[in-house]
Parts: sequence; structure tokens; C-alpha cells
Amino acid sequence: MRIASLRLRLLLAAALAITLALIASAFLLTQLFMRHVEDRVAAELQTHLNQIAASADPNDTGGLVLAQTFADPRFIEPYSGLYWQLDVASAPRLRSRSLWDFELPLPVDELQQGHLHRHELAGPKGSRLFAVERALTLDTGQKPISFRIVVAVDRREIDEAATKFSGALARSLLIVG
Repeated sequence: MRIASLRLRLLLAAALAITLALIASAFLLTQLFMRHVEDRVAAELQTHLNQIAASADPNDTGGLVLAQTFADPRFIEPYSGLYWQLDVASAPRLRSRSLWDFELPLPVDELQQGHLHRHELAGPKGSRLFAVERALTLDTGQKPISFRIVVAVDRREIDEAATKFSGALARSLLIVG
């Protein structure tokens, strides 16, 4: 009876160790996947941000105008989930049509020129947004124009990708377990 008891305890200890290892693996892999998705989304948003910055031209009133429209139709469709906003201190704010009547509440933080910042912002209709932001200065030859550009996407897209991955990962780890 004593041997069976030792065997049972070893079996339970091994099952517990395997279960804990699989749970820790699932958590760590999900976090790595989430970071990877956020990096990919940030890279896409940075591409949009660079296009907006490249098309910003000074106007007669000390503000900026955009010299081109952007190919992504989500910037035009109201509340599509993809937004941009350009803030000039001394001029009216420029926004994508997709923001409709909403203005992105930018955090009050010190931005170093050219450095990319990531933020979570409140979005239209109670949504949460994943945003990248950059502060730039345009040298016009007379008075430089400092401005902030932010491009944001609905956080739900990132969360849905992570949820799908977590479900597939859980099923796979259950089979392995």
C-alpha cells in the first residue's frame, strides 16, 4: 500500500507541475503575441503618420494644410476605427473625417522632437484607441511651426486578435497536456 501511495503522490505532483507549466506558458506566449501585434500595428500607424507629416504644408495664417488625401478609405468613413489628428498650437486642429465630430484627447506630456510615443486614448462612441504620436517642427524660413500628429486605431482589433490566439493556444496546450 505504501508503494501505491508514493506512486500516486508522484503522479499528482507531476500532473500539478505540468499543469502549472502549461498555464505559465500560455500566459507568457499570449503576452509575447500581444506585444508583437502591438508592434505591427504601431509600424502601420507610423507609416500613416509619416505620410501625414510629409504632406503638411504651411498656410497663410501660420497653420498647416494637408497637400494630399490619403488612400486608406477608413480615414474618410465616420467612426471607422482608424483616425488621425494634427494639432498646431496657434491654428485650428486638423482631423480625419473618420473622427466626425470627435477630437482625440491627447495626453499632456513633453514630447521630444521626432520621437514616437504610444498611448491608449479614449475614442469616439466610448471606444479605446491604440495611438502613436510624434511632435515635429516645420521650418518655413520665417517662423517655425511646431505641431503634434497622432494616428490611432480602435483597440478592439488588437484585442480580438489576442483573444483568437489565446483560444487556439489553449486548445493546443490542452492537447499537449
